[in-house]
Amino acid sequence: MPVKTALFLLLATGIAAAERVVVMPVVATARDPITLQLGTTVEAALVDAVHAIPGMTVLNETGAVLRDGKGEGRAQVLARELSATLAIVAEPQPVADGAVVYLTVVEPDGHVRGSTSVVAGKLDELPRLLRGGLQQIIDPARYTGRLELKVDVKGAEAEVDGRSLPLGIAELPVGTHALRVTHPAYHDWVRFVDIAFDRTRTETVALAMFPLTHGEMADKRKRGAPLAALAAPWYRSWWALTVGGVVLAGVTTGIVFGTRAGLNHDHDVAYRATPLP
Repeated sequence: MPVKTALFLLLATGIAAAERVVVMPVVATARDPITLQLGTTVEAALVDAVHAIPGMTVLNETGAVLRDGKGEGRAQVLARELSATLAIVAEPQPVADGAVVYLTVVEPDGHVRGSTSVVAGKLDELPRLLRGGLQQIIDPARYTGRLELKVDVKGAEAEVDGRSLPLGIAELPVGTHALRVTHPAYHDWVRFVDIAFDRTRTETVALAMFPLTHGEMADKRKRGAPLAALAAPWYRSWWALTVGGVVLAGVTTGIVFGTRAGLNHDHDVAYRATPLP
């Protein structure tokens, strides 16, 4: 394979550079069964998370056993011994049915690349969440999720945090974002959306339920928004309004005469022009 092609594929898959890492065995803070089991679970989930990140190689793994470092600064010591670029340290704490895991990434010289806290409501979420925590520290540009927009009218435009956003599925940084969907003939649709790591959030945008009146459309045009032609429904056409008005007038007249039985259209009344003395 040509070098240029290999480089292109490397960049396309999001691998900035290969990382040779050591995953430090989890040191239990207590010897009770719950803490020991949690340490084993987090350790296995962390190894799975590292394996799931393209370009990462675990150097201290033999079967299901992780080699540990010795002495003070054991992570840096082991990283130097195995010529690793990074050492990953996890410190878990049980919380209800899940756990909080404090992640630290250390370089062989002792410099801390970064740290973060991962909160898992359920332990089966740990591999994905730990992978997200590592991405957040090592390669923040890849700490993303996805947003899928489904809009029920054509010609709509979307923006997130003030920047244009293509309709369909788009990749966004993890966190809360301000989303706006606009169309010249409909009211704007505005929401705050939360994007989770490696998850797709779907938003169904119902603009058709909130059309603008002609006056509102004219005002929108004055503010500089383009005006799109919007076909009026049949019940708002001139002929429907005219026929409806005639029918309504006839019905109203019939009701008035029908409810006044004593009124006769040919009833004669005699009167004297000159009053009697």
